[in-house]
Amino acid sequence: KEMAWRTGRLMYLLKPAQKQIYLDIKNSKELIYVVNCSRRLGKTYVMSVIAIEAALQHINFQIHFGAPYQNALRDFLLPIFRQILEDCPEDLRPTWKQLESKWVFKNGSYIKLCGANNGQFDNLRGNKSDLFILDEAAQIDKVDDVIHGVAMPQLLSSKNPDKKIILPSTPPTTPDHPFKRYAEDAKAVGAYSHFTIYDAGYSAEEIDRIASKID
Repeated sequence: KEMAWRTGRLMYLLKPAQKQIYLDIKNSKELIYVVNCSRRLGKTYVMSVIAIEAALQHINFQIHFGAPYQNALRDFLLPIFRQILEDCPEDLRPTWKQLESKWVFKNGSYIKLCGANNGQFDNLRGNKSDLFILDEAAQIDKVDDVIHGVAMPQLLSSKNPDKKIILPSTPPTTPDHPFKRYAEDAKAVGAYSHFTIYDAGYSAEEIDRIASKID
């Protein structure tokens, strides 16, 4: 574990389906990568691992991590980050800056967390971004505005050859959400992963038993 953290290689933290998501993203050279998957697969956990790895591996890296709603950061995302960082050696451990909503690392890198709905995506604006993650992208109302008006202009300033926008999400609840277009475009160039609940590691019997009780 010590060596994994010091080299910024944290794949040991991931389950089989999560490792596949991780590897699919790492092996892609496309600017936009889409992960379309069911709930309970742990996609947010994978995205958090990818963000922390990037911050550890690079000096002065700027990473932006958006979620649909600000309260999701407090109730869901921050606990995931803290769980992952339990293994982190003290001298590498980032500091949480509440007012800035940032994890700040000792090498100058940071991960900024922000809600994206209700006009909050303006808080994701900055001079540059080396990695841009929009968790539950299919639940973000103005996802085109965030991607084209915020994320892409920031990536222009990055010198990271592997700079990327990652769009992990469960399927949208409305048929006309732009996420479907991003998924189709990503699928066409091989920058797309799709996982169902049956890939999450639960037994098929348990999944079917629970599903039978859902209207």
